[in-house]
Amino acid sequence: HPGTGHWSERPELSAFCQELGLAALTPSARCQTLFSSPLQLLEFAEERGISHLVASFEPVQSVREVLAVVREKDLSFPIVLKNISHGLGFGLMVAKSEEELALRLPRWVEELREVSGEATLFIESYVEAARAVEVPFVRYVDGRVRMLPRVDVSLKLRGRGYVEFCPAEGIEHGLARHFDQAVRRLSKDSVFVGVGSLEFMCEGSRAWLVGGRASLPSSFPLWEKVGGLSGVSLQLAAFGMLPGDGDSEREGIAAGVLARIYSED
Repeated sequence: HPGTGHWSERPELSAFCQELGLAALTPSARCQTLFSSPLQLLEFAEERGISHLVASFEPVQSVREVLAVVREKDLSFPIVLKNISHGLGFGLMVAKSEEELALRLPRWVEELREVSGEATLFIESYVEAARAVEVPFVRYVDGRVRMLPRVDVSLKLRGRGYVEFCPAEGIEHGLARHFDQAVRRLSKDSVFVGVGSLEFMCEGSRAWLVGGRASLPSSFPLWEKVGGLSGVSLQLAAFGMLPGDGDSEREGIAAGVLARIYSED
């Protein structure tokens, strides 16, 4: 299994494959568990001095609990509420005022419970007009890290991506170095092997980690074409299943755009 699709992000995959005598060529169950929960990943990052936007690591589920944290931490609106489980198409809500929070949160929590069976949230600070950048990477079994073409994933609605651009242009050298250091530190300390990605919110020369994936990110066909790469070959090479670094003979392109169309049915 080369680490693509929804199953590639399930920690149970490794155990299921082992029972069936198959090799799951994905990051370990420990990494999958860590990366599948944004709150766990960001707490892991904080312990390593990587900047983030989490206002409180205390999970909340109701308007009363959110307001208690807002007052305790002396937060100001707008605030961002996120579901602790990523992968849901509407796992994010921005509340611009206490009144909007009281109006919208109960219904949103109900929707989350209908889809996932639970709705446990955490609070992040809101950054006006910030840019979202996905930073794909591959870490090989020998510990080497290779940075892949970055993707601008700013055009989202309620956490769901609509249009993505690669390469992400206009990244300052200081930001690029920050991305590189964060990837190397987190992947090393989590003993990550395979292809994954981290996502950052950026404003000027500042960047904050907001999440990550321990699998081929959904944007991989885009950076494959731009970089002349094969995501599956990189994943196989990371585990030593292919010789070399998994380089492809494909010719890259100057830039690419990925657009998604969603259906409610």
